[in-house]
Amino acid sequence: MSEVKRLECSLNISRFRLDGLNYWPLIRFQMNYYRKYSQWSYKSVYKVGAVSVIMLASIIVLNFLRFYLLSLTSRKPRFVKPVDDCTNDYSCLEQRDVLIVALNKEHHAIVGGKRAAPLMDGIALSLPDQSYYKLVLGASEEELNSLLIGGGSLSYQRAVKRRFENSYRQPKSLSKLYDTLKVLIRCWLVERKLGQTGLKVNPEELLYRLDMIQAQKQEFMSFLRSLSPKVVYLTSYTGRTFIVAAAKELGIPVVDVQHGGMHRFNVACTHWNYVPEEGYELLPDFFWCWDGSVAQMVNDTISHHHQAISGGNPGYHFWCFGHDIVKENMSDEIVAGIEKVQLLSEEKPIVLVALQYGKDELLDSHVIEVFRETRNDYQWLFRMHPMGLDRKDELLDILEGSVDVGLVDWASSIPLPYLLMGTSFLLTKSSTISREAIPFGIKSVFWSKKGAEIHHDIVEDGGAAVALNSGELKEILCSNDYILEKQFELSNVGKQVSSTLEYLNNLFMNNRGTK
Repeated sequence: MSEVKRLECSLNISRFRLDGLNYWPLIRFQMNYYRKYSQWSYKSVYKVGAVSVIMLASIIVLNFLRFYLLSLTSRKPRFVKPVDDCTNDYSCLEQRDVLIVALNKEHHAIVGGKRAAPLMDGIALSLPDQSYYKLVLGASEEELNSLLIGGGSLSYQRAVKRRFENSYRQPKSLSKLYDTLKVLIRCWLVERKLGQTGLKVNPEELLYRLDMIQAQKQEFMSFLRSLSPKVVYLTSYTGRTFIVAAAKELGIPVVDVQHGGMHRFNVACTHWNYVPEEGYELLPDFFWCWDGSVAQMVNDTISHHHQAISGGNPGYHFWCFGHDIVKENMSDEIVAGIEKVQLLSEEKPIVLVALQYGKDELLDSHVIEVFRETRNDYQWLFRMHPMGLDRKDELLDILEGSVDVGLVDWASSIPLPYLLMGTSFLLTKSSTISREAIPFGIKSVFWSKKGAEIHHDIVEDGGAAVALNSGELKEILCSNDYILEKQFELSNVGKQVSSTLEYLNNLFMNNRGTK
């Protein structure tokens, strides 16, 4: 984050604009993605650096000249246009105050044979049935029928189909050409300032993203005008910036719900050292955080244009608060899993290993060593990250078949709050589950310097410990002072989520957009 701060303090971020959007957030997200994966999410034709900027600029200028010359000769240039194949008609729907947005793939939980998205469904269950629509991106009508919380659900297929990789290289006016070249120049300036830090930007990917956001934003604005909600709730806003931009242009507030544990270096929510006077068009108005410490962490590093509120964890609310629709449809497998946690914890102390995704090694050698030495004394459970399930075979190879694959699958699928209720120790490299564990009275153990640095605040407060070798880890497992005061109460989660929704809905009661 120090490099980001240096950039935001030395560059004139207010000038990073194209087509009415300040695109600096996209550059931040891009640098963070490259830091984590050492590759681009968009396969670029051109490499980064000054040479790539010159090459890409040359292509764009040549395409513009081609367009201009063809227009002089009255020949129609071949430019790819958006194709509207959206057959959904929302104009006849009644207006409702709340729009909840979720991806189809976020409905990964199976409850009674039905699919659920615990985080966003936790919000839906706290609202009156006729007060909201739930918009499921990318769902077919058949998939909508398979949802647990299906009342008021709408399918939304993105209608814009465009060869984005070509369209941004084909400006159709001199002003568009000028603005596009300015984006390239600013990317080059950022590259220069980054130097040898290991962070990079990709101007081609940036232009691609901007072009795609603009096309999808215009389409989604039409949809929002039909429904005219007072507020939009979504999660993981960085992948849905076109929704944020569309709603904010229409004067509709956007609330992004925290989707996982958060630490102080979270690039999407914290350390915005510069915020334009009018705020960022691509950032939500409110960050819904699970607890007050996280909300304070966000508010300390961002301006009043984008506020954080402490609203509780809607996912825990979904699983634990006892809604009839969840209790009635709870599968025998989940119920048996909850009972299994209790039985395992009575036999031996449970050591839950929260694994992560990405390019880092799954386990450090000293953790494997302690596992082999203590597996008869403790019940070791390995929980795969939802985005790292494809690394299960890698885990089995590392542990040389000394762990039950069925236990890995079970520990990775059971709702986390039920698993934490029976856990004695949480081991992780740097997972933010360590923060979720504290209210359950669990003291986490980081086995890496990375985890100790990212979460130094909870280490200093006594909510976590650090074990960088096998001796330190064994000492912690054998000690009696790892138990924290349990703060988690199921009823409090439901009350907090409901009261937050009531507060926000009252805040937006008179809002129906401005445009």
